[in-house]
Amino acid sequence: MSNENINDAVEAVDEAAVEVVEAVEVAAQDPEAFKQAFRQFADVFHDASPRFKIVWDFVPDRPDYGVENYYPGDEAVDVIGQDVYWQRLYQSQDPLEAFDQSVNGHGRGLAWVADFAEARGKQIALPEWGASGDDAGPWIDAMDAWMDSHDVVFANYWDDDTAYPGRYS
Repeated sequence: MSNENINDAVEAVDEAAVEVVEAVEVAAQDPEAFKQAFRQFADVFHDASPRFKIVWDFVPDRPDYGVENYYPGDEAVDVIGQDVYWQRLYQSQDPLEAFDQSVNGHGRGLAWVADFAEARGKQIALPEWGASGDDAGPWIDAMDAWMDSHDVVFANYWDDDTAYPGRYS
């Protein structure tokens, strides 16, 4: 791919991202509107190139809205994603207990994601994951083992303190 094509692709992604954010804000309270907007977004990228892979990603600690009601369908989604953090304010102070909560808790933990993805023949992504504290090693090791034992296509470790007072992970 030439630099010009790469620049065009980046510009298209930037423009699409802004449109998606605007559509999601409007459709957030309406699952059908959200699914329609998501499918339209996915169609644009799938039509442009089969190399684009669309990730349907959610945060597990907000089960009240029934995240599965917002699933836009297998045609629009290539990968099922979830953001996972060890947040001591909301989870156990013990790293292994906290990781178990990440897998089995929150209503839609990693176990739910694995089952949901497997039922649809989809790979898993962890677009954001991280752990806080100098004693996070066991939590990170447990996450590494979980990723190794599941069909995880990519994972991005969050290690940035710009939005938080002090290092988050």
